[in-house]
Amino acid sequence: MVETREGALLWELWADRAELREREGSAVLVKEQHPVRILLYAPQGQLTCTTNRVIIDLQSKDVRLEGAIVARTDQGAELRTEVLQWIAATRRLTTTEPVVVTRGGLVSRGRGMEADTGLERVRLFHNITSQVGGAETAGFLRPLPLGRGRGQ
Repeated sequence: MVETREGALLWELWADRAELREREGSAVLVKEQHPVRILLYAPQGQLTCTTNRVIIDLQSKDVRLEGAIVARTDQGAELRTEVLQWIAATRRLTTTEPVVVTRGGLVSRGRGMEADTGLERVRLFHNITSQVGGAETAGFLRPLPLGRGRGQ
């Protein structure tokens, strides 16, 4: 499926199975063998997501992702959560669930989030922790043993 608004791409979506629920005004796409894959577009960037289930509001074009969500930007930022809503009108991401956002060596965790599609600006709401780590910073953060400074 592909959705555009005024000639601009909103999203592209691939799934093993799709159901159109006209009475509810939605489409439901689910994983059978392969994760559902969706590309979300916005001026801030593109976000590639995989998940188990996607529900599309056919009127607003809002997208709700559910289950084992992994979302990555072209710049290498990554978001993981269980439920994620993409609002088409504002092209913003929201969740009330626990979320992990990784950018470079910074890993931030919290509950509840709002972000732009490119994950350039991410706001976590509750139980926030951040940690600098990873292979690129591990040596920098390791304390030197006492008595081993320069000139000794």
